[in-house]
Amino acid sequence: PAECAALVDTLVRIDRPRTNLDMSFTVGQRVSVGDGEHRGTVRYAGALPGKPDDELWLGVEWDEKRGKHDGLHSGSGQRFFTCAPGYGTFTRASKVFGGRTYRDAVEDRYGEDYDGTDEVGTMS
Repeated sequence: PAECAALVDTLVRIDRPRTNLDMSFTVGQRVSVGDGEHRGTVRYAGALPGKPDDELWLGVEWDEKRGKHDGLHSGSGQRFFTCAPGYGTFTRASKVFGGRTYRDAVEDRYGEDYDGTDEVGTMS
């Protein structure tokens, strides 16, 4: 059941080394670190100045204040995204686990043809 699936997922994450070749993240995607206790949203995915070109880096805006940045890369002075001070982090993609985007969650719930509106009854 669900407990077994969660345990298997945890074991796979621990035992299998992750490489940038098997990762794909998109801006707007929800991610977490550790056991999911810290969650955030990808605001940038790509290379960073001064880092190896074959590494995927993410700019993450965390849900709670736990970062060191606001989207400004201190090493280069280049802004990659914008968030409140102390809520942003640049991290290797191999350090986070991906989740579903908001759009994917809505499509899963309402179907691909959902146009964003609901029929609402009115009271007479």
